[in-house]
Amino acid sequence: MKFFFSYLLLFFSSLIAVAHTDVKGRVVDAETKEGLVGASVIIKGIFGILILHHEILKRQNMKQILIILFLISISVNSFAQNAVKAEYNYHYYNRSGKEINKPMILTASHEKSKFYNPDTNRIDSMCNTPEGKAQVEAYNNSIPHTFENLSKLITRLEKMYVEKNRNDNEMKEYDTVAGEDRYYYTETLGEMSWEISDSTFNVLGYECIMAETDYHGRHWNVWFAPEIPISDGPWKLHGLPGLILKAKADAGQYEFTATAIENYGKEIEPVYEKGLYEVIDRKELLRTKQLIYGNMAGYISAQTGTNHPKNMKSLQIKKEFDYLETDYR
Repeated sequence: MKFFFSYLLLFFSSLIAVAHTDVKGRVVDAETKEGLVGASVIIKGIFGILILHHEILKRQNMKQILIILFLISISVNSFAQNAVKAEYNYHYYNRSGKEINKPMILTASHEKSKFYNPDTNRIDSMCNTPEGKAQVEAYNNSIPHTFENLSKLITRLEKMYVEKNRNDNEMKEYDTVAGEDRYYYTETLGEMSWEISDSTFNVLGYECIMAETDYHGRHWNVWFAPEIPISDGPWKLHGLPGLILKAKADAGQYEFTATAIENYGKEIEPVYEKGLYEVIDRKELLRTKQLIYGNMAGYISAQTGTNHPKNMKSLQIKKEFDYLETDYR
């Protein structure tokens, strides 16, 4: 019990010290720091104590208690970190079983976040202005619209965006079906129920703790970093006392792995051209995608006005090569 109270003292001392330091540990004016740090310190502190209480009841193991208290104290000392930019490799197998790797970016603060593909975001940023949109259209119109030339067009290859807003307790996914049929839907944050284990894994030099959850048809194993106390992660994943740096679904069909992380001092940009997106039900969007991609050959012929190659077959989506969410079936 002597060590137990020592770590409690360390924890509460950290709460007091962090309010007077910035990310690099420099002393700053307490009034300036109050608005940025106060709320997150209290919330994270309470959350950490609740986790500790849960582990005490579940394990009755003093070694586990000391580890948890130590991780909480590290997490609290990082609260001056207001926002981060994390780059991820998005690894998955498409509907035909081909292995795909795409770069993704998460910009996240304690209040909100945006998850996106940098190339798609850059194209949407250009098209958000009349001049940029004209340039993109002029280039695409200069290329003959044939099946063979599709890869030469300026296109949004990974069209998914995910925005989380903790103040409104909601999450929005923006997606595009096939061509330019854009849709979005809204969900409530907090739907994920996590089971935290004592297994650890190092990602980018951060000691991460493993957690598990079942979400919308898939089982996820993730590893989060208490040293980065932002309750967020790639895609829709969120709700843990630290940033999720690695996530794997089922047997690894979908996987997000952080490749770089840095402090982010800019305002988190919203999704561009939101007015082009129509509201839709989440499961209805997935069913629509399955219907179109199940007859992609016919869809391309209808869109381009050309005959598709005879050897191109419609794709039959197998369960193991399904979407990130499979509960629409």
